[in-house]
Amino acid sequence: MKKDKFVTYRIILLPNKLVSELAKQLANEVSTKGDIYFKIDNKINFAHITIYKVEFPTKNERKFFSLLRSIVKNTTPFELQFNKLYSERGWVGLDFKKGSQLYSIHKKVLKIINPLREGHISEKHRIELKDSNRFPGRQREYIKAFGYPQVMTEYHPHLTFLRFKDEKTAEKIQKEYNQKGISIAKGIISGIAVVTGGEHGTVNKFVKKFMFKV
Repeated sequence: MKKDKFVTYRIILLPNKLVSELAKQLANEVSTKGDIYFKIDNKINFAHITIYKVEFPTKNERKFFSLLRSIVKNTTPFELQFNKLYSERGWVGLDFKKGSQLYSIHKKVLKIINPLREGHISEKHRIELKDSNRFPGRQREYIKAFGYPQVMTEYHPHLTFLRFKDEKTAEKIQKEYNQKGISIAKGIISGIAVVTGGEHGTVNKFVKKFMFKV
């Protein structure tokens, strides 16, 4: 029997230039504080906010792009609500509130795209699920249902701008900048894109962009 082939894509939100450049500026500022794995520069590593990462049979690829096009067709740009700086396992980035419009498009993408998986779970997650301590209960259920742990109630929109090799450095930066305060005048999401990811959750290749209706 011929083995099924699968394709993996990350679906992301596209922030406007104001947010992308702020993230780049912050990455440049704090990257001098310690050794890093990467920082965004919007040339090789691009600013992005993940909606959903999905792996599905290649036979569904054409339908995948068609469905995303239909989602975007009736979606208009919306404003980002900045929350605070976050850090996790060395990553540092901008954390955003899960506003109604942002959460709505997240749920819509899940509802429409998830069936293309046909119940498939990536090899990486199948292996990780064997470790009972790897994910909290709800994330384990989400992997089984959606093939990805950070969805629905576990979805926390964020824009990572670099990763330190030392976690304590990341935590120190988070605390320092949150005490100082960061403001974003008007962050706007102008569309979504399909991308392939690199190491450490980076985005360095765009496959297709879908801009919202203005």
